[in-house]
Amino acid sequence: MANLRSARPYADKGDFGPGGESETDGLLRDSPNRNQYDGATAEKGQREQKQQNGGAEADHDDDVEPPGPFDVAIDRIGFGRGQMFVLLAAAMANASDSVELAAVSFAITTTMECDLELDSGRKGWLISATFIGMMAGGWLWGQWADRYGRKRTLVIALALNASAALGCALATSYLELVLYRVVCGLGIGGSIPILFSYFSEFTPAAERGRAVTVLAASWMIGAIIVAVLAFLIISPTECARNSNDKRTQAAICADQATEKCGLTQIGGADFDSWRLFLLTSTVPAILATILVAFQNESPRWLMLNGYPEEAEAVLADLARSNGTSDSGWAIALHSTTNQSQDTLRDQESHERKQRTFIDGLRDLAQPPLYSRMVLLCSCWFFLSFGFYGFTLWLPTYYKSGGIDDDSDVYLVSIWVGLANLPGNTFSYLMVDRIGRKWTLVLSLILSGACVFVVLAITSTTGVVAFSCVFAAVSVSAWNALNVLVVELFPTMVRSTAFGIQAAVGRIGSIASSLIFGQFAEADPALPMTVTGTVLFAAALCCLALPNTGRGTSIN
Repeated sequence: MANLRSARPYADKGDFGPGGESETDGLLRDSPNRNQYDGATAEKGQREQKQQNGGAEADHDDDVEPPGPFDVAIDRIGFGRGQMFVLLAAAMANASDSVELAAVSFAITTTMECDLELDSGRKGWLISATFIGMMAGGWLWGQWADRYGRKRTLVIALALNASAALGCALATSYLELVLYRVVCGLGIGGSIPILFSYFSEFTPAAERGRAVTVLAASWMIGAIIVAVLAFLIISPTECARNSNDKRTQAAICADQATEKCGLTQIGGADFDSWRLFLLTSTVPAILATILVAFQNESPRWLMLNGYPEEAEAVLADLARSNGTSDSGWAIALHSTTNQSQDTLRDQESHERKQRTFIDGLRDLAQPPLYSRMVLLCSCWFFLSFGFYGFTLWLPTYYKSGGIDDDSDVYLVSIWVGLANLPGNTFSYLMVDRIGRKWTLVLSLILSGACVFVVLAITSTTGVVAFSCVFAAVSVSAWNALNVLVVELFPTMVRSTAFGIQAAVGRIGSIASSLIFGQFAEADPALPMTVTGTVLFAAALCCLALPNTGRGTSIN
């Protein structure tokens, strides 16, 4: 950790040099997390805090740094309306990514099959194209966010996604659609890692776990939105289907053309329902781009990268929005006046501006970050394989005979989306009570069990019910994972680490898409069996991770 420690920003230091007690020492002593600030009694403080929080800090890593002046400033500003504005923008971005990612899984079950000549293999590659873009986006945008800023990078990623999504609705060939899906993936893969880092850097330590869980819950809102849009736009014009129909695709398409199904009339003109659906699905991405563009840059990133005046202005705006009159946050921020310390800060700021992506990788290759990266990358791979393999191919599984032909696939998908609510509630309550790691492990075990139960059930009611249970417990796993990643890596490499892990996760998503695409029609049970197995493997990987809980510093 030599490189990481030598570049540690002044805002994250807990040591103010020799001499008497500074003003910050008093603030630290009076803060809600005061037991963590005295280096000589840090271990004792963590034990006491663990008891207060129900054991959530039982496995805290010894390498976690004690909070510094910036943490105290954020704690004193508190959580209020200012953070709620940032949460709204970030939640809209997360929901729009959810909409755009799931939209194609609904569209490929419509007359798009005939219009763009899609077979099972092509469908698999079409879904994989999005994940290929997301894999590249995670690598690219994560490092840019650490170097050039969270907000500006997030806006670019969201705008790219919105533009490519419009192109998908207008695509006239399979190859054109694949190209647009890759570009969509670049935007989605970039925005997801950034927005969690971005929002977490506005929140006090005591509120971060639940606040980030609420942000993660916005994925559920996106899942419901896209299912409702599909129900309203695609379902009324959907062509009759029969899971036992053994005719060739050409014959089926010929009948659909004769019936003129899959068309929506607007002003006397006929439009492909799937195109109208994809076009409508771009609205959340456009709104998210606009909302994020009007937000402030992350104050923690600004402070770390040599923009103290801008960081202080953001904190002042945050304090005004929250109605915080106490100037204690400003005192904490300006506690150190020693000239040598100021010179050191300027030098470190200059070094951070010269950092490259390779420097970030070098830092991540040092203990304890290296072991965390290996374990979390494994967890991301297995969870992405299982989650996306199950959810993105669920409409296809339903239509292949998983549910009765008389059941509305899109209405069922709405219920599955709504089932995320109890899962989000569970993770909201548990991330502070038992810690992020144990919430993640428990959710993964339950998710794997649900997949095998779905395979064993033959009734439509049972399949739908346990699909809903899977949605609930798997979203709890994602929520806990997002909080854990944010808290296990320091600010200067947080988005890079998140982006790399997300990129590895996309490899798992691609693998699951291709496997399901090749085998879903021949034997839907085979890929589902693999899905349940890899979810159990993810739980095993996460057992070796350190636990974090309420009040964890993200220095």
